[in-house]
Amino acid sequence: MKKGVLGILVFLISLCFVAQAFAFNAANRVTIAPNGEGDLLIFPAYFTGGGWENEVTLINTSQTDSIAVHVAVRRAPDSAEKDFLVFLSPTDVFKMIIKQNEQGVPVVETSDGSLVIRNDCYTAADYVAANDGQPYQLELGPGWETGYIAAIAVAQTNLGAPPVDKATICNNYRTVMANILPVGGWVIPDNVLTGTMEIYNTQTAVRGAIKAFALKDYDNFYAPNFGETLVIGQNANNSQIEVDAALVNDNVVVPYVGAPDGQTLFTATFPSVSGAYVGRTASYTLIDTEERMGAFSPPPKVTFWEMTTIVFPQDTTWGEPISRGWVLVDYNGSIAAGVAADGATAVAVNDGVPAIHTVMHTIFGGNAIQGVGWFYAASQMGNILYGGAPVSHYAPVNIPNPPCAPGAGFCNY
Repeated sequence: MKKGVLGILVFLISLCFVAQAFAFNAANRVTIAPNGEGDLLIFPAYFTGGGWENEVTLINTSQTDSIAVHVAVRRAPDSAEKDFLVFLSPTDVFKMIIKQNEQGVPVVETSDGSLVIRNDCYTAADYVAANDGQPYQLELGPGWETGYIAAIAVAQTNLGAPPVDKATICNNYRTVMANILPVGGWVIPDNVLTGTMEIYNTQTAVRGAIKAFALKDYDNFYAPNFGETLVIGQNANNSQIEVDAALVNDNVVVPYVGAPDGQTLFTATFPSVSGAYVGRTASYTLIDTEERMGAFSPPPKVTFWEMTTIVFPQDTTWGEPISRGWVLVDYNGSIAAGVAADGATAVAVNDGVPAIHTVMHTIFGGNAIQGVGWFYAASQMGNILYGGAPVSHYAPVNIPNPPCAPGAGFCNY
């Protein structure tokens, strides 16, 4: 991880929700879920090192049905993943922590019985009971210090009112593994999955949270085996290009904080693994509060990986830093065309990239860090065609910031 990234993360005070733009399209295709509940969740970034840990929470909002969830922890450069299955009974909550162990190796840690370790339905809770209370750790390995998480609801069934024993859910699921849904009482999941991620520092006791980026109506129709990798856009009623179309955006608006007030970190995550980031470059126009247009000197990093973090420079072409303003991030080119999951409907995106963008502000006060704000960036939706017909998009939907607790840091500014 770059030292600049760690320097910001070490001093996080709080992470808060703000506005997010949501896109909708026709024919019940995959879309961004305005209420945060869907069947495909993306946690766009996690960070480890310097005492930072990330607690990921998955929630089954159904009051009647149990669900199976495929979780993939992906490393930043190439989306190589470590994956596993989680079984949630109705109204159930699953928690896991991503951190570095005592040897500095990134791991997933949990004591939650929802996570299945072996294909005989041996769970993390079983491991804890057999190892004197020690939590189960899945080693991620070098390269996973920074990354993101994809959680796909893969199957859903009614096995009775909660609580439902996890072994019962798992063993029932084993009877339908590697089959196309519906089968054996298991069906394509509804939009019942939601989640959050809390990031906190064990050295400074500061913490905050971000809501998962949720897509709905993705409609996975394949029940994977334990440890089987799932590719987004395969074995679902929406293809990879349809997921890209739901995510595509351009002309990203990044509110900017610079010296002496703070620093701005920008992340771009390409969760569909379509390769749309390959060779991608962007221009960065810096606009101050007096409406002057300038640029960074030197310009920011322009080589994008599947999860990229950019710390915006403080030096500008004006010869001096600015404390407030905004940055227009404009990507070059367009992503490749493809076909919908029906194999017949052509899908084309004329501009933009299928990325999830976040902005992180570190706010200074004197010589100390006063707080951090973390939010999804606003943007312009790409020009999308289904079967030659343009797809319309509603206006952005805003989610207001939650109130800050006393001493939580500089949240609403």
